[in-house]
Amino acid sequence: MKKNSFEVMLDTGNIQCRSGNIDINRIKQFLINNGHRIVDSPQAADYIIINSCSVWESLENETTSLFKRYHKNSKASIISTGCINKSNREIHKQYG
Repeated sequence: MKKNSFEVMLDTGNIQCRSGNIDINRIKQFLINNGHRIVDSPQAADYIIINSCSVWESLENETTSLFKRYHKNSKASIISTGCINKSNREIHKQYG
């Protein structure tokens, strides 16, 4: 691994967003190509990237639940992608 590599967990929850899944796959490939390691455990991660959705209220609630869970159970920094960044900017103040 490179000197400044990180352990990164990617999570899309149960969200089946075509655009978001394409984005998260691009992010994954970028991270791997740059020497970072993808991990499955939030406890092992330096960063957790959450692919978010807020098209429907139920999807926004699911995304918010992911933020809460990782904020409570991991010391990793949380990064989000997707449309919740536009629709719910307060989520980063609470859990980011």
